[in-house]
Amino acid sequence: MASLDELLIRLDSQWMLCKVPTLADFLSELPETEHDAKTELCAADLEWRWRMSKHHQLQRSRVTASDITLRPSASEYSQLLGESWDREVCRQQMTESEWIARSTWGDEPHVGEFVGQDPFRLSLTESLVEQLELVAPMRLRVERENEIVFEIGNLNTLTIGRQRRSEPAAPAWVPESRRLVIADLAENTFSRDQCRLKRVRAREIEMTNLSTKNVLTISFCVLGPGESYHFSVPFEFSINSFNLRAFVVEGFKSHP
Repeated sequence: MASLDELLIRLDSQWMLCKVPTLADFLSELPETEHDAKTELCAADLEWRWRMSKHHQLQRSRVTASDITLRPSASEYSQLLGESWDREVCRQQMTESEWIARSTWGDEPHVGEFVGQDPFRLSLTESLVEQLELVAPMRLRVERENEIVFEIGNLNTLTIGRQRRSEPAAPAWVPESRRLVIADLAENTFSRDQCRLKRVRAREIEMTNLSTKNVLTISFCVLGPGESYHFSVPFEFSINSFNLRAFVVEGFKSHP
């Protein structure tokens, strides 16, 4: 029996030579009870397929080495994984691998479309969004009068609004509740929870007006109560006296 490290090296070598591996042969070299190793091997293969899916040589070739497509979903590995697939930890790792691979080398799916109505995938929504930081770390820079006030990391979700009594005056960043305070308590043109920024793709943010009565006016659009707008990153907008700019950290590479 080969070790997992040996199998991963061989798998990587075949893909780097643009040869589609016969994954069943690799899995047969692992004991049936090595569920974690089998999952790791399949996750690596899934990643390679998405990474190489646009390679011209592979596009022209007939993929006869397995029934797995060049842009696979996690479920395509269920038969190869057998009893391992029945384990929740296996399905989670494979689902997360598909999500990261597609967000890095593929179609960059919307998290809502990716999880769909599947209860298991729905339960992973929050962790999937968090993993986008591995693909494209995002920052929000808050400026006023051309000076940087804050630079906030991890834009999975945050709320922008008016000061609460327990919070410091604007401008303020409250990390415990992930709130950006851009208006003082007396400024009733803003709600305490005026809007939410939520990351929905590797490079897309959804802004929703959370207020039930206040219209949200930003530099280029007006959002009524409950309305949303989607931004492709990088983008910037003005709200109150602040300029906010969301961007992906330059030069970051999630994989070598």
